[in-house]
Amino acid sequence: MGNVTVEQGVHAKWFNDAFGDFDGETEIYHFKLRCILPYRRPPRHEAFEMTRDFGRNAVAKLLDEGKKLSGELVFVFPERWMNVREQQIFTKLLGECEGIKSVDLITISPLIISGIKRENIRILSFDDDPEDTE
Repeated sequence: MGNVTVEQGVHAKWFNDAFGDFDGETEIYHFKLRCILPYRRPPRHEAFEMTRDFGRNAVAKLLDEGKKLSGELVFVFPERWMNVREQQIFTKLLGECEGIKSVDLITISPLIISGIKRENIRILSFDDDPEDTE
C-alpha cells in the first residue's frame, strides 16, 4: 500500500489551500480533526473529481491493520470504501492510532459525523449552489 503518511501529507496541504484553516482542536482525540460537509454535492460531483480518492489506501490500512496510521491524514468520502459497521467505528479506530497528528475529512455519512463534535465540523457551500425553494 505504500507509505500512507507521505501521500496523505500532500493531501493535507491541499485541504488547507482549498478550504482554509480552522483549528480542529478536540478534547476527544489526541489529534486535530477537521470535518467538511459539502452542501448539496454528492461524492461523484465534478467538484471532487481531483480529490475523490484521497484516503482510499489509508481506509484499507486502518481496517486491515488497525493502529498503524500516522502523520497528517485526509479522507474524502471514506464511506464509499466502508460498510455500515465500519463507518460507525471509523473515528474510534482513528483515535486508537497513536501516530496521527491531524485528520481532515470530507463526508456526508451521518454514521461518521456522529463521532465528531460540532466545533470540528464546517459546511462547504459553493458559489453556484441553487437557491432553496419552498
